[in-house]
Amino acid sequence: MKFPFCLFKRQRGVQFEALARHFLECQGYSLITQNFTGWQGEIDLIMTHGNQLAFIEVRYRESLRFGSPLDSIDYAKQQRIIATAEVFFKRYPSYRSYHYRFDAVLIGPDYLHWLKNAF
Repeated sequence: MKFPFCLFKRQRGVQFEALARHFLECQGYSLITQNFTGWQGEIDLIMTHGNQLAFIEVRYRESLRFGSPLDSIDYAKQQRIIATAEVFFKRYPSYRSYHYRFDAVLIGPDYLHWLKNAF
């Protein structure tokens, strides 16, 4: 399946976050919030499955010319996501009892890959 890349960058981001959300909902996950922002950054999707909480970064690349989508989630980006997750727990302490992890949904021109425990 080919994904259209003719949209503007922000529109593409919204489109691919919606695609990732739909994919994960088909896997039994439920959305808590999308584009959660804290003082350090943003988390694209926060979803639950049973007592599991997943903080999900959605990344797409038109080509591998500048590296894979996973390559774009560098250490600094990981730290911003972790700090933003801490803000989420402060705002919503009822989720502290959940087992949590950091996932990535990686999207390219002809693939979608869900990487659990990406970092």
